[in-house]
Amino acid sequence: MKFLDRRERVHKGMLVLGAVVAGLTAAATPAGAGSRPAHGPVGVTIVIAAANGSGCPPGTVRTQLDPDRDGFKVVYSQHRAQVGGSSSPADSRKNCQILLKVRVPDGYSYAISQVRSHGYAQLQDGANALHKGAFYFQGVLDGTRITHELKGAFRGNWRFTDTLPVLDWTRCGEEPDLILYTELRVDKGTSDPAKVSFISMDSTDQDAGTTYRLAWRTCP
Repeated sequence: MKFLDRRERVHKGMLVLGAVVAGLTAAATPAGAGSRPAHGPVGVTIVIAAANGSGCPPGTVRTQLDPDRDGFKVVYSQHRAQVGGSSSPADSRKNCQILLKVRVPDGYSYAISQVRSHGYAQLQDGANALHKGAFYFQGVLDGTRITHELKGAFRGNWRFTDTLPVLDWTRCGEEPDLILYTELRVDKGTSDPAKVSFISMDSTDQDAGTTYRLAWRTCP
């Protein structure tokens, strides 16, 4: 997966127990772009066409479309990275790349306007964890990256919210595949190597996963 620096938006920060890190305002709709309905049109469908990576073995990831079609959630059941104890070197980094088939009724265009990621972590003093996210439309050479860090000692839920300052809209009449990427890493740092540190996005927590908010507009 390749991204160009020219349009990369990177948000860095730490969020503890639900506090919001990023809250940037999305750009206004360009003139002549059509109206901005509050919810998505009836008939929107989102299907996982492929999922690959150590963080999403076959059958361990699914999507949920909101009833109002103004967003969707990706839920994982085995997305967890850890170090320490009997962990192997490969356990310290887990990733998942998903290809989504998004079908939209004629006359509408959409963009991802916000990304909310939620999970759980237990980090020993001296350890740290990294959460990375990215998305782009297939056939486009650039995309959006998001990076956040957690530092130990830490134990509890984490939640990161990133509202995008610039929206990348699909072209009217086109339905490009949407590619999503998530990565979790843990570094033991100066922590006791006999003690386990981990970060997860798995569904042992009902709210864990990534929610993508959608902005809609009608075609001119």
